[in-house]
Amino acid sequence: MKIFIASFLFFNTLCFSQPYRPYTQGSIGVESSYFNLNKKQHSTIELYLLAKSQFGILSEFANLIGIDKEGHIYSFERYKTLYDECVAEDCTWQINLIHIELLKNKKDRTQMSYTVLEPDWYRSEEVKYDSIRRYHRVEESEEFKRQMSIRSIREVKNINKYNWRYILYYQNDYGR
Repeated sequence: MKIFIASFLFFNTLCFSQPYRPYTQGSIGVESSYFNLNKKQHSTIELYLLAKSQFGILSEFANLIGIDKEGHIYSFERYKTLYDECVAEDCTWQINLIHIELLKNKKDRTQMSYTVLEPDWYRSEEVKYDSIRRYHRVEESEEFKRQMSIRSIREVKNINKYNWRYILYYQNDYGR
């Protein structure tokens, strides 16, 4: 219990010590609630994370996905295609880009994080990290991750489902 309280205090201190970094408008118009996830998106992310932790050994679940306000999931390739079409048509962007990562898989709990990335995917460090992790040596990708900026933990959720305990960290540092 003491370890849990100490880690909770550490994460809160880390969260509040990080500066707020507002999103600077890129090449696409973003709706005002882009960084604020609704209930459908939260439940979709939770279900995706549970599936990734339970069935990740059997099939490869992507770490980068797009989720719209209705809860529909898009692959990263589809997200990029829709993004390019929106840039060409000068539309308002409404699909959140989510980065999902399995932090630890212990005996009694699984820890995972999800981050809402800026819509201009080519500027996100997590996108660069995901591609370098796939195509480079493990040492190179871990060194790149250590150099990434630390995301602020905005919310910690404890979920008990299917006789398993999950801890989900919602991380973001440029949300509204």
